[in-house]
Amino acid sequence: MKHLKLLAVAGAAAAALTGLAACSSGASTASAPPPAATQAPASAAAAPAMLGEANTPLGTVLTNAKGFTLYTFDEDKNGRSACTDNGCKSLWPPVVGKARAANAVSLPGQLGTISRSDGIEQATYNGKPVYTFSQDTAPGQTKGDGVMGTWHALVITGGSVPPVTGSGTASTGGY
Repeated sequence: MKHLKLLAVAGAAAAALTGLAACSSGASTASAPPPAATQAPASAAAAPAMLGEANTPLGTVLTNAKGFTLYTFDEDKNGRSACTDNGCKSLWPPVVGKARAANAVSLPGQLGTISRSDGIEQATYNGKPVYTFSQDTAPGQTKGDGVMGTWHALVITGGSVPPVTGSGTASTGGY
């Protein structure tokens, strides 16, 4: 039984690394498209993306309606998403729809949207597109913070948030 658990953990780690490698190459993968929850037809109007907050060891983070941590990507510049290939979108699903604060939530930043190159409307916070991380398996987890040095949990209080600008140096890491 102990060996089965180790194999399951090793398999999950290998799958995560494969996804990271696919994203870091910048090339599209030949794998199946991401789950339907991460894609919407370009012609369909997406439901609002209800955003909230959760307390984590990093501080208070921005979350989706289910309480999962939201992330920003350093490679996104000038209000455009750089996470566009299927490998990246499956590991870092974009938060789809017009950003709205959940009831009784007062967020310190500005909510908005962008129109992605694939026609999907993606929620933004302070002008930065926001994403979830597929390896976060429960609300409040922040496993994606610091991945490849380019992905950051969107900390809104009690921590440091990377500056929100359209300029800066591009990281050498991938997705």
